[in-house]
Amino acid sequence: MSQTESKPPSLTVSPDRRTPSELAAMYRALAEHSGTGILLFQDEKVIYANSALRVMLGYGVLDTRRFTGASIFDFVHAEDRDRISGSYRRRLQGKKVESSYEARLLRSDGTILPVEITASLTMYDAHPAIMANIVDVSQRKRMERKLQESEQRLRAIVNNAPVLLLSTDSDGVILFYEGRGFETADQSPAGVVGEVVFDRYRDLPELLTLFRKALGGAAVTARVQSNNAWFGTRVSPVRDEQGKIVGTVAVAVDVTALMLAEQAKDEAVDRLRQGEKMESIGRLAGGIAHDFNNLLTVISGNALLARGELGDRPELRRQIDEIVDAAESAADLARQLLTFSRKQESSPRAIRLGDSMVEMGRLLPRLLGEDIALEVRCGEELGSIALDPGQLEQVIVNLAVNARDAMPDGGRVLMEASNVEQRPSASAARPAGEYVQLLVHDEGAGMAPEVLEHIFEPFFTTKPEGKGTGLGLATVYGIVKQNGGTIEVESAPGAGTTFRVLFPRVAAAPEPEVVGEDPAPCGTETVLLVEDNDVVRNLTELQLHRLGYKVFSYANGNDALAMASESPNEIHLLLTDVIMPGMNGRTLADSMQAVSPRVAVVYMSGYTTEVINRHGVLEEGIFFIPKPFTLPQLARKLREALDYVAKMFSGY
Repeated sequence: MSQTESKPPSLTVSPDRRTPSELAAMYRALAEHSGTGILLFQDEKVIYANSALRVMLGYGVLDTRRFTGASIFDFVHAEDRDRISGSYRRRLQGKKVESSYEARLLRSDGTILPVEITASLTMYDAHPAIMANIVDVSQRKRMERKLQESEQRLRAIVNNAPVLLLSTDSDGVILFYEGRGFETADQSPAGVVGEVVFDRYRDLPELLTLFRKALGGAAVTARVQSNNAWFGTRVSPVRDEQGKIVGTVAVAVDVTALMLAEQAKDEAVDRLRQGEKMESIGRLAGGIAHDFNNLLTVISGNALLARGELGDRPELRRQIDEIVDAAESAADLARQLLTFSRKQESSPRAIRLGDSMVEMGRLLPRLLGEDIALEVRCGEELGSIALDPGQLEQVIVNLAVNARDAMPDGGRVLMEASNVEQRPSASAARPAGEYVQLLVHDEGAGMAPEVLEHIFEPFFTTKPEGKGTGLGLATVYGIVKQNGGTIEVESAPGAGTTFRVLFPRVAAAPEPEVVGEDPAPCGTETVLLVEDNDVVRNLTELQLHRLGYKVFSYANGNDALAMASESPNEIHLLLTDVIMPGMNGRTLADSMQAVSPRVAVVYMSGYTTEVINRHGVLEEGIFFIPKPFTLPQLARKLREALDYVAKMFSGY
């Protein structure tokens, strides 16, 4: 070898010249400073536990006596002891066992510590022993538990929300499926993954079209119908880093409720338009009836006064009686107009529909005729409704007569009362709640849709000229709406007609005691009469004089208030029209009672809109007499108001 050639490097290992005790001290120091728990045990007895393990289990750093010589199972959860003991024995027998496993140790305070143990066989004092490295995995367990809970929440949200998430590969094989969606009654979402979307949903061509377009590179959206439900569906292509299409992802949202809501909205708009039309007609009818009642007040009032002056003149009395009868018929017609326009005074009280139907069922056969078979059915435990008894009779009679007229050759009429519960629904025509239903069905010719659109309009009739006023169903409609109910009709040519009238169910109430009254009580008090119609004012003034009252009469509220202000204690009662030029009757009454609270007030009008509250019921302490009225009716209403005020101030 040349002298210039270098020799390879050499490694010289010096023997460790430390004594065994020094090595033992070094290894113990390393173990004590280790961040991992170290446990050495032999024959299930602890030989050594390092400081990290002692702290891990909640003991002091220097608390070695608690461990040395103790059974290892003092620190192991009871449910894990058999498993660890078996693993220990198999390891000592030289059998193959897992080197790492999870277990639960017990802290000094009794709480559980999850750990991961890595065990190995070693020798101690010339005998087999187990060396275990122990790692605290509680933090990892908490993270795993939170992750699992998060996944469960997400899965629960997707599964319980009206949403479907679905993905496929480029061949249409379903890779992921969560949520609710296109499954039919005979299908289950379980096992969907792995199926081909074109096989799974072969009965949904609209959906398959979306997947084909997405696999072709387009993101598409459409509404897909499946199993009586609608889904807003979007399918998009999934591309890899090179832009190649490797699959699709689909999101489907159940929009059935939205579509039903849109449908209900359209129906509600139609009902609103119809209601606005009926409301306009009602206002017109109410205005006509108001003016009509003023005329009838004069006609019937003067006729009744004239009849009282006739003496023994029978021929003239018969003529005046005919005038009075005609005026009463005209008043009934006006009341029907006011009922339709919902401007008629009512006195609703709790009544049982079944009782009224049974009573009317005894009277209706004579009205309907011998060729009409009437069947009355009443359900068990019928609820009560809040309604004026007279108005309920009008509803029953008008619907029965309408059914009779639909069957000129005779037939069968069914009247049925039952309790009905309306559940919340976006498509329902009435609010949710409990109702009592009156059903009237006839076997007549039925009605075409174009006729149904107009049946509740006043003066609309399909009867021959002279055979009807066209106010029967309009009156029913007005009564039902005034009392917070709904009315529905089903009919088709050749299938008869069914009316369903539903009133809100109310708690039963005791009947008020009816006290008899003097048919025409007189008085000597002073009455302030205010009426802008000269003829009505003159007639009413004459009637008041007939009853014995002292009368001051004015055509407007301003003049009447000026007179009352000069003599506030002279007036006992104000009898005023409601609608007048300038100051109306309500303002006049409020002004007078502010000066003289003991003044009684009676309103008179052709309709009650200005003196009733928004529920269609007179407020307590407000007295009203509808036009036209008779002398006894006026006398009783005046006495009622005067006695009410006298009773109110009897303690002063």
